[in-house]
Amino acid sequence: MTAVAGYVKSFMALFLLIMVLRQLVPGEKLKKYIYFFTEILLTLGFLYPVLSVLCDGEAFLETIRYEEFTERLSEASRDAERMEFLQNDYYLQQYEEAAGLDVKTTAEGYLDSYGLKVQKVDVTLTEEYNVAYMEVVFGEADEEKIEVEGILVECGKEQGNEAIARGLAEKLRETYQLLEEQVKVQYKGS
Repeated sequence: MTAVAGYVKSFMALFLLIMVLRQLVPGEKLKKYIYFFTEILLTLGFLYPVLSVLCDGEAFLETIRYEEFTERLSEASRDAERMEFLQNDYYLQQYEEAAGLDVKTTAEGYLDSYGLKVQKVDVTLTEEYNVAYMEVVFGEADEEKIEVEGILVECGKEQGNEAIARGLAEKLRETYQLLEEQVKVQYKGS
């Protein structure tokens, strides 16, 4: 019985407070909105005992907490996936650089006998860390006259460097077991 009396007291206090607030509204423009809002409050206040029986407050709060937990868990999972993706990109980049150094070493070993040097090496790997494509650009090591397999560099530089490029491309294909379209070698002279 005291619960019913407490509810009636609380509802009457809410009702009086709302009636006083309705009287204090200065303009007619906002009056209809304030009346609507206060009627909703009164309705909720009147239905509170029924709603509290039908909707268990603790169960509702527990559901909200569970939803927050699952949202945070899925957010953490998404963050972990992003970190793994970024980490994989980082490792792929590091492996590409290491593969590039290895290709440069192989190419320099081939080009040293011709007095040429590697200017640029670009290696692209697949997601499985296999070589997808490589490009090597080479040029003159110094400006002296150098004989290349009977071809004087000054006289037949273009033909000689094309032959060297084909030979280097073949060596790289054999060394790394690649297809012809996966290896590009070009001469870039001064």
